[in-house]
Amino acid sequence: MVFDLVSVLPFLLSPFVPEFQGVELNFLKLLRVLRVYRLFRPKAFQDVAQLTFPFLGTNVAQLLDTVRPYQLQVVRTMGVLFTLVFITAGLVYEAEHRVNPQFQDFFSALYFSLVALSTVGFGDFAPVTAAGRTATCVSIIVGLCIIPYQASLVASAIAEEQRRNDDAEGRLRQDNAEALLTQLERSRAQLAWDAARIAELEDLEREERWRIAALEEEARASADERRQS
Repeated sequence: MVFDLVSVLPFLLSPFVPEFQGVELNFLKLLRVLRVYRLFRPKAFQDVAQLTFPFLGTNVAQLLDTVRPYQLQVVRTMGVLFTLVFITAGLVYEAEHRVNPQFQDFFSALYFSLVALSTVGFGDFAPVTAAGRTATCVSIIVGLCIIPYQASLVASAIAEEQRRNDDAEGRLRQDNAEALLTQLERSRAQLAWDAARIAELEDLEREERWRIAALEEEARASADERRQS
């Protein structure tokens, strides 16, 4: 609502405020683009994807698995920063290009906006009008508030993604360890069963040998009796 009002307010006031007459402020409509970046929040993006992508023949589940929350946050942050830079460049250009030879084209104003908002301050470009200096000061203050905040959101999203990856890797290692322990327990039980079976077979073999030895002894005794008779 605020962005919509700011984007159309100069056009509404231009018939009543002489300072707005003849000033090109169409670039302020970029503020309305900021509302689009709300769709790049994970929940909103999921809802939009489920509504729109099936009609395009896209697998929504595969898409949602591919797009990570930190990627959406990076897109939002870059969009907000570029919007701020372009609006600052437009304000400075409109305020300076008629009286300041350094700002004869929009690219010079864009370069100045990047340098000013990044607080580098080379000093090769400088506004000379009160409106240009005011726009620069306000943009720098807004940038000092927005840029660290957006950077912290990106850092938090990346840290959250790393934590999820670590948790998934930890669960995978735990599952692999449990599977290995289960396999070892099965192997141990199989070895115990095999050892018991081997012992049983050895006992059977020993009994069979005793039986054979007894039969041989009985056969020899019978043979001796026949010879004696």
